[in-house]
Amino acid sequence: MKKSIQFIVLTCAVSWTAAGLAVLFGLRSVNGPAYTVFASAYMLLPAVCAIILQIVHKEKPFRNLNISFRFNRWFLIAGIVPVVCAFLTLGINVLFPNVSFSIAYEGFLSSLPQKTRNLSRSRCRNFRLLFIWLYRWSALWPPVTQ
Repeated sequence: MKKSIQFIVLTCAVSWTAAGLAVLFGLRSVNGPAYTVFASAYMLLPAVCAIILQIVHKEKPFRNLNISFRFNRWFLIAGIVPVVCAFLTLGINVLFPNVSFSIAYEGFLSSLPQKTRNLSRSRCRNFRLLFIWLYRWSALWPPVTQ
């Protein structure tokens, strides 16, 4: 109980201090690269606080997690399931009215200016397999697609 209260107090103190300093130094809008970097670092603060408390209590960090990186079947499943889910989602979405799928992003390209659209279309025709890999990559790394 003592360690959990220490963790909560330390995490809240560090988080509020970091947020206060960010606002104090001018981070007020929620867009732009500065906010993205701050938000990414801010999400790691509880993990950093946990490591700090493990060091303070003279425990070896990461020893009590029971994580093993030896290859097993779950690594294979973890690699295949997101890809299968992404393609299943694509298949189900295409069943809805007014929804279509284009391997070369024609719907997206139609919203671009004419010069950029023509350049992009010519590149899309040459690299169709690339778009399948981009779709697969975005299924594995959701933060990249946001």
